[in-house]
Amino acid sequence: RPEELSDTSDWYVARQEQSSCMAEEDKDLPREALYELHADVVQWGKDLEKGADQRLGKKQLDAVTTGVGSAIARSIRSIPAVKKLHYGDDGIRHFNFARISNDVLLGTILRGEQDLIDLKEKEGVCAVISMNEEWEIKEQGWDGKVFQKHDVKWLHCPTPDYTPPSLRSIVKGVAFIMEASLNHQFNSQAPPEITADGAAPQTPPPGGTVFVHCNAGKGRSFIVALCYLMLRHRLRSETVYKHIASLRKGVNLGTHRFAGYKEKLERFEKGMAALFHKHKIELQKPPYGLTT
Repeated sequence: RPEELSDTSDWYVARQEQSSCMAEEDKDLPREALYELHADVVQWGKDLEKGADQRLGKKQLDAVTTGVGSAIARSIRSIPAVKKLHYGDDGIRHFNFARISNDVLLGTILRGEQDLIDLKEKEGVCAVISMNEEWEIKEQGWDGKVFQKHDVKWLHCPTPDYTPPSLRSIVKGVAFIMEASLNHQFNSQAPPEITADGAAPQTPPPGGTVFVHCNAGKGRSFIVALCYLMLRHRLRSETVYKHIASLRKGVNLGTHRFAGYKEKLERFEKGMAALFHKHKIELQKPPYGLTT
């Protein structure tokens, strides 16, 4: 089973070989409980936003911090050796991703409209989360209009590279993925598409999939996907971390490059524990939920 998909010519084979990463018979919560949990996650994000707005000078401090982080990221990314990591010998930028669950793909920044079309048609992507700053997106020659054109929902949480997303961005991302997943799970009852010869396709797109990306798909976007799977499947961070790392080579929140990521993860875990306590939800134990 490939760890990453990097060549569009191999989409069909890769989808066949890359089995579902989430157990089909996950011990899921009842529909009502899931929607109640989602509503509280949305409110959590709003409370974080409101709290940040009310703190004196917080916006100004965030602007300064973001500006410094952005300048550092631009400087590092301009180094030829670093830039080369994301391009092949032919000068074409890499585009790869891994399916880490039935409803989440984790990968690199879109190179343009065609990547989005392929993701929608071949992987059932209905929504995208971009953790990149505006300048990173502009380098690839696209903007938010491309998602409107193809009827794909888009959440933009601009975060400087080599910098952890704010807890607000993480919670917003988790709520966004959960909404797309639940809407597909409970509201999409369409039968499988039938081909011209009357046969159902062997590998229908899963639908309801959210593509989460940053630049390399191993830091900023990783922590959002990690936190979503923790909450959605009621699992400890260690379990989900190992699961994603087994499917997406290079993800890492522990080195000096990702200073601050662990602190954000711990804060999310505390908030998640409070929500679970409120709703009397217990953590699952492996092997339920995630499979490798």
